[in-house]
Amino acid sequence: MRCCIINQDHHDPDVTINLILFYESCGFEVTLSTRPQPADLIVVQRAYPKYIDPAAAIDAKAVHVYDYSKMENLQYVRALPGVQRYQLVTLEDATDAPGAELVHGNHPVIAQLWAPDGPLPPVRYPSVHIGNRKATAATDPLQAPFERYAARATDCHFFGGDWQQVAPMGRRAHGHITLHETQAIYRSSGCGFGIMYAYQRGRTLSGRMWQGPLNGCPIYTEAKPPNLDLPGVLCTVDYSEMLDTPRVMAPAQRHALVASARLFWEQDAVRLASTLGMQF
Repeated sequence: MRCCIINQDHHDPDVTINLILFYESCGFEVTLSTRPQPADLIVVQRAYPKYIDPAAAIDAKAVHVYDYSKMENLQYVRALPGVQRYQLVTLEDATDAPGAELVHGNHPVIAQLWAPDGPLPPVRYPSVHIGNRKATAATDPLQAPFERYAARATDCHFFGGDWQQVAPMGRRAHGHITLHETQAIYRSSGCGFGIMYAYQRGRTLSGRMWQGPLNGCPIYTEAKPPNLDLPGVLCTVDYSEMLDTPRVMAPAQRHALVASARLFWEQDAVRLASTLGMQF
């Protein structure tokens, strides 16, 4: 069986890797493309209606659409010739998606790929934020306070683009890092902080919500979808207390977090595959 995963802007390589391994484990021969290819299954990860090829009509037996990015995947599928019905994987209970069979869930996470096999290293960073600075401080009521706290959190380190602009960050702003480096930093951190775009907040998950806990690093974030209990993910909108007094768990607690997160995401992948009519 053939599976074509569509990612038109090549963003979110962590999700792409998870999807490839997930569908390979379900028995598919997987290709990655920016447009539909002949396949039994089309998987839409990131796509935009403006990039539809008029000759891109498909006759795949099934179409899986992942709604985690909250961008234009739904509009793309609705405009794609040849798609009558599709399965929409989403964490929202009510979604305007005519013709869709709603599948409640996140994109798959292949836990054994991200979780460490051996002991965790000692904590090097009491707390971290991994992600580019968002240019939304003027319109997002949570972004500006987050940056004020970041500027005076003397033991919180920031990885990603544009944090050097927040004074007085100094050597706490480290710039861009690779996906591999991200895992190593989470393994060496006491806790992590996250903030999402307003249009994603409370509607989906970010990568740090599974990458952090799978590496023994609890994540504090401003919101997550309701009725979703994720190992190592805690919600707060008052970062000041957290940034001033980071919470570093004992080594045994960090290893226990890795184990619980790994079990959660392993079971979640099995459940998702079964709901989609596959076996993982």
